[in-house]
Amino acid sequence: MLNLWKSLAVTVLCYAVGHYVGGTWWMGIMPAMIGFMATYFVLARKSLNKFTTITQEAMKEVQEGQEKQDPQLMMSGLERSIKRFEDALDLSKEQFLIAELVHAQMGALSYQGAALQLQLKMQEDMKRNKPASQRLKKKADQYFSEAKYHLQKAHEKEWTLTLIRQWHGVGMLAAIEYNEGKKTEAITRLSKIKSVGSSDPLYWQMYAWMLLETEQANDAMLIANEGLSKNEDNEGLKYLTDAIANQKKVDTFKFGMMWYSIFPEQLTMEVAMKMQSQMGSEEGGPQMNRQMRRAMKKMKNRI
Repeated sequence: MLNLWKSLAVTVLCYAVGHYVGGTWWMGIMPAMIGFMATYFVLARKSLNKFTTITQEAMKEVQEGQEKQDPQLMMSGLERSIKRFEDALDLSKEQFLIAELVHAQMGALSYQGAALQLQLKMQEDMKRNKPASQRLKKKADQYFSEAKYHLQKAHEKEWTLTLIRQWHGVGMLAAIEYNEGKKTEAITRLSKIKSVGSSDPLYWQMYAWMLLETEQANDAMLIANEGLSKNEDNEGLKYLTDAIANQKKVDTFKFGMMWYSIFPEQLTMEVAMKMQSQMGSEEGGPQMNRQMRRAMKKMKNRI
């Protein structure tokens, strides 16, 4: 907004100079237009460069934990990163659209924070530490609530997707609504972002799965086939179309690990064991220590 007012002030000044020098009112129009466009371009670019710098600094905060796959380090980095983006909201006073970009980033980070809290909760469940598990669940719910707030702000207007060009934020918001019981709203939200999500098999898997879970098998088959036509080599969509056609129960594990970035609450002990088994069977795959394997097997027996 400040950039607009500054540009308008320059416009008035340029018009006055052009009018004075040219001696007629129309001689001020061209200088005014040039003055506005040049000033707004420079100021907008300056504000966006500030946002880019903040984004780069914020992303560095989470890199160490991601590289080491340490949930505690990742959580600490996420909280610092979110704080940086909170400071970036001040830039929205300077330039249009920055607020939507900031809220989109904060929403995604808060969602990731919720997922990490659920991972930590699973570790405490393995130790049978119920009080710690309950605290982490409450913390995860808080992060989901914050994610919902920011993602709603980011995608309050449908045209913002033309700027953000990422469907994942809308997908996270739809997943939150779905888990809250607002299943129709979640499906409707996904139906509006085909143009952005069409190249990602995960989008089609999520969309078709929601339809199937709400007993709309015919629509689910149509969506799964549409997704497969755009992602012909995707094994997850091939599996999904076959499961729907043959009325089989869908195992979302077949969709790949990215599924749990959208539905982190579905990452159970059983799923974690499947992941470990899959990774361990690959050459050089990480192995679980004996204590963790025993704990997970005991937990699986109690499920």
